[in-house]
Amino acid sequence: MKYALLLIISMTLGACSMFGNNGDTKEPTFSQIMAETPYEIRNYDHIVMATTESSGDFKRSQNESFNRLFKYISGENAANQSVKMTAPVIMKDSGTKIPMTTPVLMNDKGNARVMSFVLPAEYTLETAPKPTNPLVKLEAMKNRKFAVVKFNGFFSESNFETQKSNLETWIKQKKLKPVGAAMRAGYNPPWTLPPFRRNEVLIPIE
Repeated sequence: MKYALLLIISMTLGACSMFGNNGDTKEPTFSQIMAETPYEIRNYDHIVMATTESSGDFKRSQNESFNRLFKYISGENAANQSVKMTAPVIMKDSGTKIPMTTPVLMNDKGNARVMSFVLPAEYTLETAPKPTNPLVKLEAMKNRKFAVVKFNGFFSESNFETQKSNLETWIKQKKLKPVGAAMRAGYNPPWTLPPFRRNEVLIPIE
């Protein structure tokens, strides 16, 4: 009976996440400065991230980085702490479970692509579990302002380039000044149906 109930709960959460409902997954807090759908200007006071980078084509580097960071949140860290990502992931261990926030962030760095998992707001660089893999780093962003565009569908390279171009045009129209490279942000697990996926492109601005 116990296992049947667990299976029903898991299937229910999985069905919800197919339609874009990520349950109790938290997101980093921000202040909205301007909103003109689908565009926004946001200010993030403080974000701590687990970050890694990989080279190669988009799909290969994305998978490699994701797997590396997933191992980190699954306990490959000095504290042996696991992080519950999104439903229906069910983790069972003796460590302390902490909820992870979305989105997963990606941006380009020369010939490499950088991916970051955003950690819960209560963490600082000093208190976050320390990675044991030297390819995973912890870093923080403080008081950063971004221009953002939101869209649904697949987060392919072509969609990213299209939305990035749209956002850059909007930034010019608003006479804003970019101060860094564009970042990709995905909020849903891979089984979410494309029309219900929430994606974003963020460009840091002055």
